[in-house]
Amino acid sequence: MGAMAISYDLFAYGESLLQFTPEDHHRSLAMRVQVLNSLRILDYLTSLDYADLQRVAITGGSGGGSQSMLITALDDRIRVSVPVVMLSSFFAGGCPCESGLPVHLCGGGTSNPEIAAMAAPRPQLVVSDGGDWTREVPEVEFPFLQRIYGFYGREDLVRNVHLPGEGHDYGPSKREAMYAFMAEHLALDPGKVKDKNGNLDESNCTIEPREEMLVFGRNGENLPGNAIRDFSTLERIFPYHPPGEAGDTGRRYIPGPYTRKIAVCDWMILKRQKAGAFDRAKQIGADGLEVDMGGLGQRPTFDNHLFDPVVRKQFLDKSRGLGIEISSIAMSGFYAQSFPTREGIERILDDCINTMMLMGVKTAFLPLGVEGDLVKYPERREAVVERLKLAGQKAEAAGVVIGIETSLDAAGEVALLEEVGSPAIKIYFNFQNPLEAGRDLCEELKILGRDRICQIHCTDSDGVLLENNGRLDMQRVKGTLDEIGWEGWLVIERSRDARNPGDVIGNFGANARYLKSVFK
Repeated sequence: MGAMAISYDLFAYGESLLQFTPEDHHRSLAMRVQVLNSLRILDYLTSLDYADLQRVAITGGSGGGSQSMLITALDDRIRVSVPVVMLSSFFAGGCPCESGLPVHLCGGGTSNPEIAAMAAPRPQLVVSDGGDWTREVPEVEFPFLQRIYGFYGREDLVRNVHLPGEGHDYGPSKREAMYAFMAEHLALDPGKVKDKNGNLDESNCTIEPREEMLVFGRNGENLPGNAIRDFSTLERIFPYHPPGEAGDTGRRYIPGPYTRKIAVCDWMILKRQKAGAFDRAKQIGADGLEVDMGGLGQRPTFDNHLFDPVVRKQFLDKSRGLGIEISSIAMSGFYAQSFPTREGIERILDDCINTMMLMGVKTAFLPLGVEGDLVKYPERREAVVERLKLAGQKAEAAGVVIGIETSLDAAGEVALLEEVGSPAIKIYFNFQNPLEAGRDLCEELKILGRDRICQIHCTDSDGVLLENNGRLDMQRVKGTLDEIGWEGWLVIERSRDARNPGDVIGNFGANARYLKSVFK
């Protein structure tokens, strides 16, 4: 068609595996390195004498679509972009190479359509299909892009080719749409890729043997002498200090006073997935709200309305307007459903993590529930660990934490976390569990320590209010939390007065006032 093209490996893929492992691709640093690779390749291409700097374009499918949007947003040298099967308002890719630390939570929260809109008013074609997360592009994401391009008076420069009967690939029909768009805006000759009947003909394309495409040799013998050859070296060049660790420029743990806020669960105050939960939390006197993902039952996934941008905006507007933060997202459906054996677990986890990213929430609550009780059913441990490893990988990719509630004692939970081996899986501690089992709650907190506990359900079983609970010494609890240096959200789940369990405002309001008197 008259263009030169370069295809390059993503980080820890293809020939990049001479330097890094496949596991390195699933680390948050992968996104930064891939972006820098793309920019350096762009530097190289535009330095060539025969390159036309006015006709530079980028395209890619899936993760390549993410790169296409990112590089176009970052560098004005890209004049035309065609992201394929990737644009979505609710899904950022599910991989650290696409989400980083993640970038989609920066600045109060953003999404790929906003990143793609930074291409305006440069020509952009969005290719979508009916078989993945781009299925709603014609109704949701594309009108948004048109509106942004409209500010420049150039709605004609952004287009969408939607293939409702196709799935997640960069197949012939998607390539044909891309070829036509590139030809139009780069002054190429589309006739060179058509047969006598005017149909796409790629038969002249040569797929070269892998060995001939290896730039650095079969075993990396042609790598430069100063090439980075392991991830630890890369980390020293691009250091990252997680919140709370030495070198972090943000908030650090210091010897008191500790920040502890009080939240309530929307399903327990009878406002599950309702924006009115924020008003009720305000009446109760809480600082925050744990928002549930909705019922699960036998559905393929949660009955979650937060993917609806209208509903989501209502929630976020209420949160900001009333000053009630969203402490966490809850998967309470797993109290009754089987975490070890439930079908479709990957989609369920993806839906929760994507909801967290859209809402700007860093912590999720996952009870292992009755069917995941590892004390009663130790034979289910392998399945639970396998699924928690999957959850940890996904949570690490998104830069969030999933807090699990188990029936194990603290030592058992430490062993479970070590077996899972993910910093994104922590313990969501519940006072009720050690109290019911006759264990010393404060000793359990000390065994777990500050860094293994993400949040706390700061309640006991129903019967009496917290201030009247004879088996729960809240002052001792506070002293223990001070001793281990823990701070975060204390979430009221239960502890209703048996004499009047239906008085939501009365029960939760009394508990919130009591906790604030102790911890604030």
